[in-house]
Amino acid sequence: MSRVKTSRAGWLFGLLAILSLSERMSCLEHQFGGEDPFQRASNFVRRPAASAETPNFLSPFDWPKGVGGFNIIRKNSCKVSPFKYQAGHETPPCDQGGDSPLEPSRAAPRGQPRGIFAARQQPADLSPFFAKRQVTIAVTDSGLGGLSIMAEAAARLKEAKIFEKADLVFFNALFSNESGYNSLKTRVEKIVVFDSALESLEKNYRPDLILIGCNTLSVLYPETFFSKRTKIPVVGIVDAGVGMSLIALKANPAASLILFGTETTIGEGEHKRKLMEAGIPEKKIIAQACPELAGYIENGYQSDETGLLIESAVEEALAKLADPKVPIYAGLVCTHYGYSMPLWNKAFEERGQKLSGFLNPNSQMLDFLFAPGDKNRVRTTKISARVVSMVEIAENKRQSLGGWLGKVSPEVASALTKYELKPDLFKWQDPRRGSKRMSLRACPGRARR
Repeated sequence: MSRVKTSRAGWLFGLLAILSLSERMSCLEHQFGGEDPFQRASNFVRRPAASAETPNFLSPFDWPKGVGGFNIIRKNSCKVSPFKYQAGHETPPCDQGGDSPLEPSRAAPRGQPRGIFAARQQPADLSPFFAKRQVTIAVTDSGLGGLSIMAEAAARLKEAKIFEKADLVFFNALFSNESGYNSLKTRVEKIVVFDSALESLEKNYRPDLILIGCNTLSVLYPETFFSKRTKIPVVGIVDAGVGMSLIALKANPAASLILFGTETTIGEGEHKRKLMEAGIPEKKIIAQACPELAGYIENGYQSDETGLLIESAVEEALAKLADPKVPIYAGLVCTHYGYSMPLWNKAFEERGQKLSGFLNPNSQMLDFLFAPGDKNRVRTTKISARVVSMVEIAENKRQSLGGWLGKVSPEVASALTKYELKPDLFKWQDPRRGSKRMSLRACPGRARR
């Protein structure tokens, strides 16, 4: 009898789940003009490379020789940005013996992607962007980690003097302070929400360039509808991190790499896959997810709670090492993690683990903007910055991260303090309320319950 009840209950729950899914899909179909976004998303190429159909969508791993090559930097001759290597780990890969392709080639045609550190770009030709005297550059992230990228972009643009004016916009793609992309149950849900954010970004701010300062969103981007139609150059951060890791591991073949990232980034496995395709053995790559760490860093990047989470992640990762005596690189594949660099250093040092270096791609992803031939075109560059968000940014977050950002770019720190709250910034579907909520509004054409 109990088996019959269990079977009936299971059948009932299954039927309810199907009905709920059908209702949610119907809502999304209405939002996207009657088309089924789930079917469209599943038909997308998972990892597009340059082809006859998508000639302008290039990854640096797909470039032919001579288009995105490298200048060979001789030992002890490279100049490294102070943002790239943290105190205590100042030795870049090019100084560890032999030649290493640390810097992208400047022989490539002007406006073409410059080297392995320029992540996926669309379209490949950036000549129209560099021809402008005034530009709008947008940075988007599923939180506030990308602000560190925008702050460095502001500082470097002022120094490089490429444009007369650079308007920087940070577009927070986080849709709820109660749940983020990592909480969404399916990949398709994440893609649909991010696509909605990108559409709003283009419509409302008309950027000349979009930087995706988020590993999670960079992985999702190629599957968005937006990526298939936009003419705006879009640069992600994943290949910048892969490029740094590849160079470090090629320069030090005995070393292993620990990748620290969010659950979605680690679960996607994009960094690991690309490194393996480039010839790095799987056994040399350890992936360590750090649940909730990004949120704790925003609330207090130097707090005891943040430190405990970092220590826990480091300890768990070190336990996965087959040989704890091998040289180790720590790859920070979440843009938030760089805020807490002293805590990462402390966590490794207290466990007696000396690192070969931290690999933080936040700076590296900007390098394509600053070719020597483009610098000093103008006398001064005027910088403006604004931060827009559909969710409230708590005062403690603004104060905490503002102090860090102010040391790099006062303009960006001030923009965070005076951020613009726009509750209807873009549309999204609240998974807790099914089809009833879409950017704080009912799903179009459907009654609220």
